[in-house]
Amino acid sequence: MKTRPGRHAAEVFGAEMCVAACVPGQERAAFTGMGPLFKIDNFVPELKQLFAEYSLEENSSLRVGIIGHGDAGRDAFRLAPLNRHEVFLTDDNKVWKWHVDSLSGLFRGDREPVQPIEECGLYDDVFLILEWHVVSLCYAIGDRFDHEMQQVYSHLRRRPDGRSTGLTHDFMWQVAAFVLGTRPLSQAEFEAIMARLERLCRVFESGPSSKNYVRNLYELFTDRDDTDDLERWIK
Repeated sequence: MKTRPGRHAAEVFGAEMCVAACVPGQERAAFTGMGPLFKIDNFVPELKQLFAEYSLEENSSLRVGIIGHGDAGRDAFRLAPLNRHEVFLTDDNKVWKWHVDSLSGLFRGDREPVQPIEECGLYDDVFLILEWHVVSLCYAIGDRFDHEMQQVYSHLRRRPDGRSTGLTHDFMWQVAAFVLGTRPLSQAEFEAIMARLERLCRVFESGPSSKNYVRNLYELFTDRDDTDDLERWIK
């Protein structure tokens, strides 16, 4: 795995490209009541070196960047071609490039997941980061269907390094790498987390064109005080 020092987005992508912004209100609402999401001692060695001088505990906005042209949340936004092995991390000020060969290479230890996984509280930060990124992607390029998200989580669980099924799969592969690179999770724990999200999408699915899972996430991860009309973000 290879990393690149943090640079401003224009230096990395040029003036024509940008990192998509979050949904209005998403930053503040998402992390309310949460402690630091990132502890550098839990990072894989490559990321530990990359962020050695970065005050992560004071800044929980580190995320996988969505790179493209135009304004996120508008029809004019166009996502740049995505190579899932080139992960761009951003804090909205700088961008760091991290090359990831595989998800399986990021599994650590052999700990069994604590069940029921959605109630034990040990993985709340993982669910938050994964689903927070789903909202960011949907805001940038449009809401994903329930069955699509179900399939993405299923593929990540059953074949973490399997062939790409499309843009959503590639982006969530990067987000999964981000999660695995910043906290120690075994393969069994990762599979249990993905299985829970897969089941959740199945519960929300009401038909081939339903987007109930994402709409529920909008309610959870945005602040109505900062959003005049939440429905205008839902496509």
